[in-house]
Amino acid sequence: MQQCHAYVTEPGIAQQLEQLLVALPQLQFSVNQQGLEQARSRYQQQASPRLLILDLSGYEYESDAVAALLALADVCAAGTRVLALGARQDVAFFKRLTALGVSDYVPLPATPAELRQHILPLLADAGSNTVDALHCRQMVVAGLSGGVGASTIVAQLSRLLSDHVGMHLGLVDANPLAGGLDLYVGQTANDAFARIWLDDMDVDELFIQRAGQSLGTRRTLFKTLAHGQWLNATQLTRVRQRLSPCFSALMWDLPSHQLWQAELQPWWQQANDVLLVAEASVRGVRDIQRSLELVAECQGQVRWLINAAHDRPTLLPEEVLQHTGLSPHQVSWLAHDRSVRQAQELGKPLKRGRFVRSLQPLQLVLTGHSARQRRRWLPVGVRS
Repeated sequence: MQQCHAYVTEPGIAQQLEQLLVALPQLQFSVNQQGLEQARSRYQQQASPRLLILDLSGYEYESDAVAALLALADVCAAGTRVLALGARQDVAFFKRLTALGVSDYVPLPATPAELRQHILPLLADAGSNTVDALHCRQMVVAGLSGGVGASTIVAQLSRLLSDHVGMHLGLVDANPLAGGLDLYVGQTANDAFARIWLDDMDVDELFIQRAGQSLGTRRTLFKTLAHGQWLNATQLTRVRQRLSPCFSALMWDLPSHQLWQAELQPWWQQANDVLLVAEASVRGVRDIQRSLELVAECQGQVRWLINAAHDRPTLLPEEVLQHTGLSPHQVSWLAHDRSVRQAQELGKPLKRGRFVRSLQPLQLVLTGHSARQRRRWLPVGVRS
């Protein structure tokens, strides 16, 4: 049975949708007089439906509506279609929404017949094999030099974002010659992934599922050792195009030397989030200074991660800031924790400790949300 959830703020629109949806056969629906923030909280805990109807008319500024939509997209499953409702009679706004993956837009006020005309095609396509994604956030993590713990951060940060925030994440280890991301998450490389970047491959959603290694309900690893050379910009772009419709976000573990290659710089500079990893040492300061010119062309937010997980820092935070010219809000400090290395060697998640606690502020910076609230046990007489 198909599912449809609507989130509207106006009682009149809610009543219209109730009357319209109840008349459609084989449809399980709910109409909620709530906003997108409540929808986001709901889909952190449970799977999103095939069709979402979202009322954006309550946002005074276009940028606020887009920001709320992107935050919701972070936790929506692949294939969730969105019908947006809004008060703007604006072609530019419609184009911006469709660029984010919104399937259709209905200006308000609208008659029941007009709403029906836009809803039915989206439900009719619900059984198709076409992969349709609302928006896929691109997150690139790269060490400014080798051995500074970028793969460690990808393994642990991705777990926080999937388990605590609710993101549907694809992890891409872009190092087919070595790399340890598969070991850190307790999985083996899948050679089928090597076929995703081939030009002549017909890649569908089923093939992508088989090419990845599931790390739970909201995290999938893509890693192969069956390729004898580094991936170029064309291949990485092809992988991004083919994987993006299947996830709310892709997190890329980019080899450190490729960060500096002129050919690849336009590729990673397009990412929504660029996380550059360095150590708190003289070498780390030098690497950060070299990176400042590279990030000038970045389109998204850039953040430097000073990682002391494996080795204690040799420079104090104020010394790093003084010599690099970075401000405190541009930097995340990841704490020294001896348990990290042991967890990696066993391929087990690190669920607590100083390193995990130091990642939590970074999670908040990236998503605007801390760990989702878990339901507390209440005595029977106190439950609402």
